[in-house]
Amino acid sequence: MKDPFMSLNDMKGSFMASGFLDAKGAPRTLCSVAVARLAVVGSWGGLYCMAVRPDARRRGLGVAVLHELFDRARQLGVTDTWLHVRAENDGARRLYQRTGFTEVAQYHYRTRSDRR
Repeated sequence: MKDPFMSLNDMKGSFMASGFLDAKGAPRTLCSVAVARLAVVGSWGGLYCMAVRPDARRRGLGVAVLHELFDRARQLGVTDTWLHVRAENDGARRLYQRTGFTEVAQYHYRTRSDRR
């Protein structure tokens, strides 16, 4: 692992990367502020559970976490990665575009109101 302030945890069929900062924003292993998971299925990796704490955004942690995941994925033979992101999540969409993702399809999520 290149970055001493990143953590990579392998799990069965997936792995998670985390970025850490202390309360003042300096790198320390005190609190996880950016996380993501990647499920590996053959040569495909599915990115999910990406989150950066709101007060830690726009500091490069999301990109760092994704790079750690992608580096490990390549070691495991992953050649393609996919994800789903809501169309209105502009911040996430910009992050994914910066790391090389392109939109290839759209999906309409159907929701049901619990009001009766």
